[in-house]
Amino acid sequence: MKTFKKKLLAAVTVMALSPLAQAGVISFSDNHAASTTEWSDVLTVSQFDASLGNLDTINISFSASMLSDITLNNNDNLAQTTRGSVGIETIGTFLGLGSLTINLSADTGFVALGADGALDGSDIFTAFGLTGTDTINATIDSSNTDFLSFIGTGNVSTSGLTAFGNFGGTGGSNTVISVDTVAGASLNVTYNYTETTNPTPVSEPTSLAILGLGLAGIALRRKKKSL
Repeated sequence: MKTFKKKLLAAVTVMALSPLAQAGVISFSDNHAASTTEWSDVLTVSQFDASLGNLDTINISFSASMLSDITLNNNDNLAQTTRGSVGIETIGTFLGLGSLTINLSADTGFVALGADGALDGSDIFTAFGLTGTDTINATIDSSNTDFLSFIGTGNVSTSGLTAFGNFGGTGGSNTVISVDTVAGASLNVTYNYTETTNPTPVSEPTSLAILGLGLAGIALRRKKKSL
């Protein structure tokens, strides 16, 4: 009987004091709002605070986007077919991803333009709202050489992040191409970790009460058997 009592008390104590492990997720992000190229910026996110638990994996994503209007104006005395294009490139580096190079492009497609000064306005064409977007993703764990750099109470930042644009055209000569372009970028880091929490220990009177109920149940069962 005494042996059983000791075992039951030990079980109650273990249940009261055992830590509970559960998954945790926390994310940080920064962005450069869409603005006229060329621009340079530094995107910064917080490190993982080890007091939250044990860091398992890190999901990292970098995105770039562009929005452009292209106008073609035929200054030639003859009608012609031409096409305007625009491109945006981001460069830079970030831990876990390495290069932040993203190339975006858009074009008007081939457009038939009337002779210069056409009364119907067919010598001018504008393509509004040409867009482009792309994302670089990576998931790293403790096997990655950059993993430990994400742990601490400081920040992790991009290096040399720049966005610049270019434009051009193909087709007939004497066509004026004008381009209005903005570009943006965003960085997101998600930490996946194991959170360990220790529940408040059950007080000794509560433990004894649980033990008493268990012992009472056993005694009642034995009494019924004897009857």
